[in-house]
Amino acid sequence: MSQIALRVQSIRRPDEPLGEEAEVRGLCAIVRRGVAGDGAPLVGVAIRSTHIDLIDLDPVRDSGLPLRRFLAGLTLQRDGRGTHPVAVGLLGVVETGTADPAARALVFLEWSDGRWWHWRARVDQGEGCVVAGTEGVQQASQGDALPKGLGGWWAMGRTLQASKTRKVRPMEPGPEKIH
Repeated sequence: MSQIALRVQSIRRPDEPLGEEAEVRGLCAIVRRGVAGDGAPLVGVAIRSTHIDLIDLDPVRDSGLPLRRFLAGLTLQRDGRGTHPVAVGLLGVVETGTADPAARALVFLEWSDGRWWHWRARVDQGEGCVVAGTEGVQQASQGDALPKGLGGWWAMGRTLQASKTRKVRPMEPGPEKIH
């Protein structure tokens, strides 16, 4: 089994919970600052009970491991402190479209119970800002459709875990009678 060396930046979560909405808005602020500064490359996110891990995805892409599978595996992983994530996702800027490419900022988080939250906005990279009037938020709790290509990582993680632990026995021949 091959290994990937990852760079992870941890951000301590406040002792007093902010609430999910405030926390994800804080992640949006990180992307906004990146857009206005040195850039906001797409990173993986693992929210844990005491901290948030931001994970550089370049080594994952370089390894050829599908990003979806990496994020599914992340749902199963304990960090050095022994804590599992409570939510996983992505944040940063991505290029979309091929005919008319555009940069989009995004924050997408998915919780283990299937809830998800998605913020997106168009980015003017020349000006280093989010384009006014292009921001939008979608949420599972509002009945919005899951954005294509995002989410489903917890379900996939459970499937991966089950396939690792399932013992498969060959079928034994049964009676020749049909009832």
